[in-house]
Amino acid sequence: MDDTDSETSRPSSFSKDFDDLNSDIVFRSDDNVLFGIHKIQLQANTSGFATTELHSKNEIVSLPETSAVLEQLFKFIYPKRRPKLNADLDFVVIDALAEAAEKYEVYSAMEACEVRMRETLPNHADRILLYAVKHNYPTIADSAAMTLLHDPVGEVMKKLSPDLFLPWALYYDQWCGFQRRAADYHRQEYTTCKDRNCIVILEKLGASVASVADLDSTFANSTHLRWPEHLKRITDDALGFSVFVSGANK
Repeated sequence: MDDTDSETSRPSSFSKDFDDLNSDIVFRSDDNVLFGIHKIQLQANTSGFATTELHSKNEIVSLPETSAVLEQLFKFIYPKRRPKLNADLDFVVIDALAEAAEKYEVYSAMEACEVRMRETLPNHADRILLYAVKHNYPTIADSAAMTLLHDPVGEVMKKLSPDLFLPWALYYDQWCGFQRRAADYHRQEYTTCKDRNCIVILEKLGASVASVADLDSTFANSTHLRWPEHLKRITDDALGFSVFVSGANK
């Protein structure tokens, strides 16, 4: 089998975990590492590899993913205990692995990545939101969007794809409405209130829409029980970001 990259003449080496000489398909990663894989496992556990088009045992198929991603991905196609995506695995790898799992329809890897993405929040919320919207994981998308409410709207928009601009604007406007109603309620119900804690709460409410999304933190020192209870009843009816995405796609 040719182990030299015909375009760059760089020698290729096999992954130590996928170097079985009896494998009948060999993949080459973007960084020039070879993976010997058994066609029967691809057929049984994936739907995204065009295995019927791979006839020659000596054929090397190049993939755009890095070896770090393929090392993780191919572990999921064999009948072994499902690998765990540990917390110390770099998020760049997790992100790319999640995309590869969806692209090649490696079902067990898709499930593992879904769990890992959910557990990664609130970190990397922007990337996780894009992943969740693209691959239709609405509960993860909603959780990631709630986290992004803490960031300035302009910064969030820079990280979103253009098709998400309108859904995000509508979603953010919904929470701005809750923010305004929170301040209005205090003015109406506590017209003579000079409580220092209330002043702090009003400052929080004015600073970020996230203060309305996280009422427990915002009202941690409040003695006014009706105020947070009123807001909770309002925000319980809030629509998740995935609803605005679905509406934009109709």
